Formats: sequence, C-alpha cells, structure tokens
Amino acid sequence: MKNILWLMPFVLVGCSGLKQKKQLSADSYPTLKQQSDLFEQGLLSRLIPATTEIDVERDTVLVDKFSIVNLGREMPFQVLINGDTLKIYEMQTENKVFGSRDTVSYANMMSKIKYYKEYELLLFGLYFYPCTGMGCGVNYQVIYDTNSQKSFVFGRFRTGDDMELYDYAGAFPYYLSKSFMGRNAQGIDTVDYELYPVDFTKEKNTLQPFEGVHARFIYEDTLKAMDAVWFP
Repeated sequence: MKNILWLMPFVLVGCSGLKQKKQLSADSYPTLKQQSDLFEQGLLSRLIPATTEIDVERDTVLVDKFSIVNLGREMPFQVLINGDTLKIYEMQTENKVFGSRDTVSYANMMSKIKYYKEYELLLFGLYFYPCTGMGCGVNYQVIYDTNSQKSFVFGRFRTGDDMELYDYAGAFPYYLSKSFMGRNAQGIDTVDYELYPVDFTKEKNTLQPFEGVHARFIYEDTLKAMDAVWFP
C-alpha cells in the first residue's frame, strides 16, 4: 500500500487571524468526501459573480466600454485593451504552474473574458492553439486593472480552467490559484490552493498569497487526501 496521508481535519481561520480547529467526536468525524464537499461549498458561498462573461470566438471583442483585440496570431502574444497594449509574452505567473512559476510565452489565444464592474477588473482566459502533448493541459488567467492598466497572471496545469474572484476578509477581491506541484514515482499528484488578494494599489510588481491560508489535495486517480487551513 502506498504511503498516503489519508485524511486531515479542517483548520479554520477567523477574521481575527486566529486559527480555530474544528472539534469532532469519533462518530461524527467527517469522511474525506464530506470535507471536500464542505470546502467546495465554502468557496461557492464566497464567489463573486462577474458582471459580464463572454466566450471568445473572434479576435475583437466588445465588453461593456472596452474593446479587446487579440494580436497574438502572427506575432508574440499581445492583447490590445482600448489602446493599451498588454504584452502577454513578457509576463510570468504569480503562482507555481507545474512545480515552479511559468512564463506565458506559450499562449496565443483567448478563451474567455470576464468583467467585474464593481472592481473595474477584466479577467482573460488564455491557452495555446494548436496544442500538443502536455501543453494541452496548460492555460493561463490574466487579471487586468482597467484603472491603473496593471496586470497579474496565473497559470494552471491539469487543474481546470476556471477563473474566479472571491469575497473574503479585506477591501479587495481574492483570486484562487490552483498549482500542480508534481507527480511522484507512485503516480500520486499534489495540487495546492492559495488565495491572492487582488490589490493593485501597492507598488510591488508581484502579488503575495494570503499568509497562513492554504489547501493541499492529494490525488491517485481520485481524491485520496486533503489538508486545509482556510476561512470559515
């Protein structure tokens, strides 16, 4: 039998930052599926719906007051947003995509655009076409602040292509990253979840995940273990 940590209890982080471990009796101890379901339900309860969401089917897209043009087909990938050129090919992910941070020079197409009017944020889903091999499992998500014209990018490898904002503690929305941390010799995959406050007011060129809040999922075909320190 493979050595796997089969089950870990939730640790909840209150708004004060204090960690509160959920007390469970032996007969009420939740199953792994129950823990996973509770975790997903918690995420859904914090989900911020986009004002507008569009599946991209052409090179030029109008979203509210923004004209968005894909310039990536015949040159290094760039996106034009109301005249502002976003040089995708020069960007590097904030999170680890496949064990480490990744450049976005691989992408050349947009799949989806979301607009959050309350925060004046645009989110772009990116991928490469035509893809081959493991490259088909990679996609990227750009968060663009329409006021400052600053942007950050995240990446995924075999962890889905969703891009969502969440409402947690603080004045800013949060972005959920899902990082594929690798597969070991026994064929066991590790995926880490982290929350990043989308704060464009700072002078820093990178984002930092919310300290002390994380979740790790262990897969062997199906979910085999999870360890989460998360908001209640």
